[in-house]
Amino acid sequence: MSFSALISKMSVLFLYICIGLLCGKTGIVNEEGSRLLNKLVLFICSPALILHAVLDSELTYSVADILYLLLFGLVFMLLMLLFGFVCTRLFRCKAEERGLMNLVISFGNVAFMGFPVITAMYGSGAVFLGSVCTIPFNILIFSVGALLIVGKKKNGLPIRKVITNPSLIATAVSFVIFLLDISFPAPVEEAIGGIAGMVIPLSMLLIGTSLSRMSPRAVLLDKRCYIVSLCKLIVLPLGLAACFRFLVHDPLFYGVFVILSCMPSATMAPVLCGEYGGNTQFASSCVFITTLFSLATVPIMLYLILL
Repeated sequence: MSFSALISKMSVLFLYICIGLLCGKTGIVNEEGSRLLNKLVLFICSPALILHAVLDSELTYSVADILYLLLFGLVFMLLMLLFGFVCTRLFRCKAEERGLMNLVISFGNVAFMGFPVITAMYGSGAVFLGSVCTIPFNILIFSVGALLIVGKKKNGLPIRKVITNPSLIATAVSFVIFLLDISFPAPVEEAIGGIAGMVIPLSMLLIGTSLSRMSPRAVLLDKRCYIVSLCKLIVLPLGLAACFRFLVHDPLFYGVFVILSCMPSATMAPVLCGEYGGNTQFASSCVFITTLFSLATVPIMLYLILL
């Protein structure tokens, strides 16, 4: 089994972050520019990515299989949130930080890093299974994830803002497209795919610009990032693997869930923080540190759990 595809993808992530750092340090992208790019990712590019995951997949499974996978995809995300909740209490995180720490622990970089690992282990056909698993992920990260960021702030989060989130709407539309087997004209699909391809570069550039406003010492010496890394990259994969060993009997489905549980913090976390007033710099630090450590932890965890 080769992890060269994974290493290549991670290298690309770090190059994007470095470019973002350069843009931030030189003033090419200032705070106002970051805010506007943040909205572009959240309201345009991310919905396109969700639609593209369905449009670009070949249906090789029955509806019953997909519904089964959706059910366990929901169970998977609820367990991730539960583990994140327990970890923030176990490590006695400050009350005002628990929501954001739960977010970066529970939600992983499933698309950009999870899918290449699934391909490396099971072939490109299994990527469709991963895209189905991301439906509950997308619903929860743009609803529960936003609520975790807002927490108990005085103004709270208007429910209308959650329900009308373009990514949630795109998730509902993508499910209808899948059920009815709808196809779009080639130019439309190509345009959606092109916009979808902007999500990861722009998200990582935003992380780089956020880090450019922090001192390297503040990023590397923040013990909270290492608590998040321990929980996200080791505790959660082992815990989820133990739970799903008894729940999921199909070895391919089980392998997909294990791979997704091993991924570092979601690049969407800092984007959501930028939209809902969370600590963007801390979220960016967590994405950076967990991605760095995942170079070593992902192969080790998959070897221990799946081989």
